[in-house]
Amino acid sequence: MYETFFGFREKPFTLLPDPAYLYLSRQHRLALVHLEYGLLHRAGFIVISGEIGTGKTTLIKALLQRLDNETEVASIFNTTVRPEEFLDLVLQEFDHDPRGAGRIEKLDWLNTFLIERYAKDHRVVLIVDEAQNLNLDTLEEIRLLSNLQTAKDYLLQIVLVGQPELRHKLSHPCLVQLAQRIAVHYHLAPLTENETKLYIRHRLEVASEEVETQGIFTDQALEVIYQNTQGTPRLINLLCDSCLVYAYADEVKIITGNMVEEVVKSQEESGFSALATATAPAPEFQETAPGLKVEAESLDIEGLRVLQAQVRDLQSGLLTLSRLVNERLLSSEANKSSDTAPAETHLANLLEEQRLEIKRLNEERRRLLKRIAELTAEPPENAEVSSSGHDEVQGGWRRLWPKRVQRSHVS
Repeated sequence: MYETFFGFREKPFTLLPDPAYLYLSRQHRLALVHLEYGLLHRAGFIVISGEIGTGKTTLIKALLQRLDNETEVASIFNTTVRPEEFLDLVLQEFDHDPRGAGRIEKLDWLNTFLIERYAKDHRVVLIVDEAQNLNLDTLEEIRLLSNLQTAKDYLLQIVLVGQPELRHKLSHPCLVQLAQRIAVHYHLAPLTENETKLYIRHRLEVASEEVETQGIFTDQALEVIYQNTQGTPRLINLLCDSCLVYAYADEVKIITGNMVEEVVKSQEESGFSALATATAPAPEFQETAPGLKVEAESLDIEGLRVLQAQVRDLQSGLLTLSRLVNERLLSSEANKSSDTAPAETHLANLLEEQRLEIKRLNEERRRLLKRIAELTAEPPENAEVSSSGHDEVQGGWRRLWPKRVQRSHVS
């Protein structure tokens, strides 16, 4: 539609998870390192989690392109299945018809298949996308599949990819054995403001027909895009594509911040941006400081939850990377080879970046705790709280383009 007008070879902001457009932000690069490390060392379970639209599937597809011919992969996308149905899906992915066979026969065939591949020094990887939809019984079935192993190695490596609900499920008491087998876990968060700008420019460059496309979005436009998407790649794609359509219709080749605001407004007015994502403040804060608007309370508390999860994930990743660096250092000592020096320097830099990020997030966490304390403090006895704007809460529903929320003023 607008490709020729802007000089694109194809649309730069499609919603399909195309690895050719993968932008390796710092955290996507770290996630890829974690995945490759887990597969290289035959980790039993690898977990990649992240909010909707943060690029999990694109990352997995990019990983598949990097694998050699000695790695066989089965991918499961239908996760609303019972345990016995899941086992059938796995066998079908490995080109085996499970019809008419009992459970023991199916497991015997799978075990024989895995042993044959292991004897040839091949890896067998099972990737389960949208794993947050798996019920507890099916997750337990997956754990039982990991029992197919030799004295030293897992015969089947399992990668679980899903939304944050997956992490909650894996913390269930009945899945403690599965949780203990997770060797690698990384959580993808949205992009930062600077990463958002680089992400947009990266996609424009990949899609361009060797023409200058970097100036299509002004700096102000990029800032407005980040404000309205909060760095979620899928939302960025949606908004940027809409902006290009509007600019094409108006025969304008430079998209400004005001134009982006107009696009966002038109999307909201058409009802396109409504999304049923309900959030509620934590129970311990629901009865406190009734004079404050709910949006402000839930915003800071949810931000704190996210930061705490990020700190835990970064600390977990730090341990994994530390282990990897130590192994590489020991290996280089044994081989006395200078070829590994660049890789060691790269890993050491990643470790330092992780430490600095943990420090930054801890500082932000302390700031949010202080802010929550201010919000939940008892208001003065003679204070009157404005009730205007309560209709905007809409029962806790939020929009697709997250806006900054204002707090009611105390007069």
